[in-house]
Amino acid sequence: MQDTIVSFVGVTKTYDGQTVVVDDLNLQVARGEFLTLLGSSGSGKTTSLMMVAGFEVPTSGEILLDGRPVTRVPPYKRNLGVVFQNYALFPHMTVGQNLAFPLEARKLPKADIARKIERTLDVVRLKGYADRKVTQLSGGQQQRIALARALIFDPSLVVMDEPLAALDRQLREALQYEIKRIHKELGISVIYVTHDQGEALTMSDRIAVMEKGRVEQVAAPSDLYEQPATAFVAGFVGENNMFKARVISAQDGGCVLGAAWGEVRALSVDVAGDGDAVCSVRPERILIEPNSADVENIVDVQIQDVVYLGDQARIHMRAANDAALVAKVPNNFDMRKLAVDERLKIGWRAADCRAFKALH
Repeated sequence: MQDTIVSFVGVTKTYDGQTVVVDDLNLQVARGEFLTLLGSSGSGKTTSLMMVAGFEVPTSGEILLDGRPVTRVPPYKRNLGVVFQNYALFPHMTVGQNLAFPLEARKLPKADIARKIERTLDVVRLKGYADRKVTQLSGGQQQRIALARALIFDPSLVVMDEPLAALDRQLREALQYEIKRIHKELGISVIYVTHDQGEALTMSDRIAVMEKGRVEQVAAPSDLYEQPATAFVAGFVGENNMFKARVISAQDGGCVLGAAWGEVRALSVDVAGDGDAVCSVRPERILIEPNSADVENIVDVQIQDVVYLGDQARIHMRAANDAALVAKVPNNFDMRKLAVDERLKIGWRAADCRAFKALH
């Protein structure tokens, strides 16, 4: 990767010598990139972030910052900003005093400190808040101040550990766009940790999906969603119909499989010959009463439930052998066709169905 700012080179972390928290991590972050580490609790994402920040030390391997090894360099010498979930602001100080703290530690002149405070508050859209007490601010405003403090000394890299997790949904979504705006405006490099898939898809240039200490896939949000490389990624990122099948044949990137209701045609990710497979198809790619000339896969189903979600409806269905499938339709769909217990045909294209080798 050209102009790399962070490199994990064979990084492994264990706390007790037995349980591996991060397992042979090899990952590069480009300068100016917004890279998100996405995973569930225990996947190793926060530990990886803390090793970049210097609060944890790798058991083996090396971390490079701007091409220089920093594994044994203390946090305050790494020139990076850190934003935590709990904000970590000083409650007895004003906003201005909180922002001045990292600059005073670097012994900057008072005039420079005042100028940087004014500039950074303007960036986070809290101009005029310097004299306010932190305790007088809302949760969203406090998070903006925490972000401002991480940015104020012009770090080469900012790392963020689930900074929006404690906020309500509406405020969280608003701050997602604010953080992305600041990232683009300043051109800073960001490593961001979250378990929220929507957050990762909204904000990131690339996403690294982690599971059991290893990276399953690194890709742009659209590629990760449309072209998952493993069955885990397909099931973890976004909603997916996952079903077991048996490989009948596989060639030229496509395959034919036997599912509970009959044959399925799909793209082959890593299946070959025969054996067990796991297939995935997004609910929004399933068509209700499709033209058989438009899709390769047709399934007879019975509607079990219809859940209205405002902009869309989620249709829960059962196919042969009690196989469960879910489809999504926009709210302008003729809902009279979707009565509970109604029998109908659904279908999807082979290009929208991905087949993975089943893990035993």
